[in-house]
Amino acid sequence: MSQIKVLQVGLSYKVGGIETYLINYQKQLDKTKVSFDYINVFERAKKEFFYEELCKYSKVYTLPDYRKHPIKFTKELIKLNKEEQYDVFHYNMNSACYLIPLLAAKMCKIKVIIAHSHNSSSDKGLLKKILHNFNKKIIPLFANTYFACSELAGAWFFNKKIRKSENYYIINNAINLEKFTYEETVRKKKRTELGISDDTIVIGHVGSFKKQKNHEFIIDIFNEYHKKNPNSKLLLVGIGPLFENVKEKINNLKMNNSVILLGQRSDTANLYQAMDIFLLPSLYEGLPLVGVEAQAVGLKCFFSDVITKEVNISDNVTYIPLKDSASEWAEQILNANLTNRKSVDASKFDIKENAKRLEEIYSKLMKKSR
Repeated sequence: MSQIKVLQVGLSYKVGGIETYLINYQKQLDKTKVSFDYINVFERAKKEFFYEELCKYSKVYTLPDYRKHPIKFTKELIKLNKEEQYDVFHYNMNSACYLIPLLAAKMCKIKVIIAHSHNSSSDKGLLKKILHNFNKKIIPLFANTYFACSELAGAWFFNKKIRKSENYYIINNAINLEKFTYEETVRKKKRTELGISDDTIVIGHVGSFKKQKNHEFIIDIFNEYHKKNPNSKLLLVGIGPLFENVKEKINNLKMNNSVILLGQRSDTANLYQAMDIFLLPSLYEGLPLVGVEAQAVGLKCFFSDVITKEVNISDNVTYIPLKDSASEWAEQILNANLTNRKSVDASKFDIKENAKRLEEIYSKLMKKSR
């Protein structure tokens, strides 16, 4: 079979779950079997390092924003597809609010059109919630294949009939396991760089500073924990629209010396090594890769109870109800057993094996479409 040409849509202008998913798979795919090209609708994305990363492997086309200019987007997509003749249109979605890309792909007569759910809820307000609930019912008018990163994400997007069909697939968010193996030497080196002593308990979080990730609650939890264990630090890795709000809260609580804001980093795999505990009290998630990464390096993890149990691959995860107070979360963290840290088996989320499976799925879909 000749190379399968896939057009990926759904990039934002920041590095998030979808961008990480695409980069991880892009690096591992057999380029003789499957090639990815990308549509970017955000000029700002060109300033982000993920954009340059994707350009190393494939073409990234900047088209008009389909949310603001749906007709221009559709015309440009039709023109692009006439030139490139894509086999698969793969739309990565955090909600079903915008179906223009699927409609445009249908108009292009692309054989395989995939709607891929990467989320299990949203905090975008009532209007967008209504729009999502309506639009998800008409996705099958445009798409003929359905992906989800978890069972929860699938249930939020697709009805039972779709989820039981042969056109529905769970596609694991996956990682390069070789990068996420616990090493004591890396831990010591990274702690030295950060100015953290060996006996300090480090609680960490990796994620975009947006409502979904619940950063202000993370600060509240750590504040309660720090009162009972002053020899502790909080590491926050990431950037986002709420960064300044969180920074202000840290300042108001006079915790500047105890909270380390690291911004966007390319050494996240090594930063996990410096941590003892990983905190993820998200309001919702599809399947958080950071939770897999944290377990892979042997961290004790505390997740909110809305996060899918599919991410639990070790004995190191404790789920805590979101309704519980910050002091209740802190108490559970205080009682955690942090001895005998070691890497765990995360083979289910091994990017090498999952990339092979994705190649096989694309191949199967192309055979069916003939």
